[in-house]
Amino acid sequence: MGVQTLSERALPGSAVARALEPLTEEALAVLEATASSKAVVDAVRRYRTKLRPSRLAVSGRDLEKIGYQPGPEMGMALLRLREAMYDGGAGTKKQQLDLARKLLKM
Repeated sequence: MGVQTLSERALPGSAVARALEPLTEEALAVLEATASSKAVVDAVRRYRTKLRPSRLAVSGRDLEKIGYQPGPEMGMALLRLREAMYDGGAGTKKQQLDLARKLLKM
């Protein structure tokens, strides 16, 4: 998924973050200043002000306490938790731990 997908309206936060996370602050500023689409400008602003500053309420240590082992499985769980947080589905520590437990059972 690339920056071109940002011109689509109503993208979930996780899609916006995936498209913009690789960009430097300078690249984000240039993109925002030169974008020909209001949807792109809005997505960049949303990422810079709301999504990028967000931090998970749980850590790898929290996941270890509920049964995860350090490694790729934990990394994928943290990624899924972050995406859920970006999309508004897991904003609290309790919600994130509940989702992590569900992911562990899959």
